[in-house]
Amino acid sequence: MKTVHIEEINGGEHCIPCMYMKQVIAEVAQDYGNALSWKKVITTKKKRARCFDELT
Repeated sequence: MKTVHIEEINGGEHCIPCMYMKQVIAEVAQDYGNALSWKKVITTKKKRARCFDELT
């Protein structure tokens, strides 16, 4: 079985939609076990912002 990788684009704890996305991914991830991996990409941190820029 292939693994699905999700990158959660997050603007920080002050971003309400980002917090909802975090909760949704955490709940869905439970159903998929090892078939799903995810990483939080915080756009306010320089290293992660570069990663986000590469995705767009």
